Amino acid sequence: MEEEEEEEEKEEEEMEEEEEEEEKEEEEMEKEEEEEEKEEEEMEEEEEEMEEEEEEEEKEEEEMEEEEEEEEEEMEEEEEEEEEEEEDIIDWRYVRCHFFPDLSKPNGKFFDF
Repeated sequence: MEEEEEEEEKEEEEMEEEEEEEEKEEEEMEKEEEEEEKEEEEMEEEEEEMEEEEEEEEKEEEEMEEEEEEEEEEMEEEEEEEEEEEEDIIDWRYVRCHFFPDLSKPNGKFFDF
């Protein structure tokens, strides 16, 4: 009888130990799962940050391109205006020489006022 009781006690202890081990394993598994979830969240956050950075870079590039285009357009307009101004400028030396020949020097050079 005593032996049976002892055996039963041993079995109970073993069962308890097994249960404890199982609980520990479960806890470890839960911890691992939590860690994995955290890692996944971190990865997602990093991906989002990368996407945001890429979007910002794209915006900056677009802005730079727009600025360059605007500058080019302004330069072209300025060049056109300069060309128009040059076309509109009258060579007054020519006018003086042909319409006021007495203002030119005898050797054909112009007087500068």
